Amino acid sequence: TGVSAPLNDHLFEVLPNPAQDFLVISSQASATNATFVLYDVLGREVLSQHLSSNNTIVTEHLPAGVYLYQIINPQNQTLQHGKISIMH
Repeated sequence: TGVSAPLNDHLFEVLPNPAQDFLVISSQASATNATFVLYDVLGREVLSQHLSSNNTIVTEHLPAGVYLYQIINPQNQTLQHGKISIMH
């Protein structure tokens, strides 16, 4: 207890989780210029999309399963990462 999360832990909200046909990524920060990258469990990039202030990412073409995501800035630094389940 008493351990604080990193300041950049939740710059972005990635919802819903589990997702079906789409993800919505929203940010309280004005830092746009980020890129959302989705990877399968083998680490292969399956989707990459430049982010603006509010974003809908279509996932209906992806097979159901667990995916890992990264949100990276133009300097290729990871701003946030996490896990998303896609169910159809």
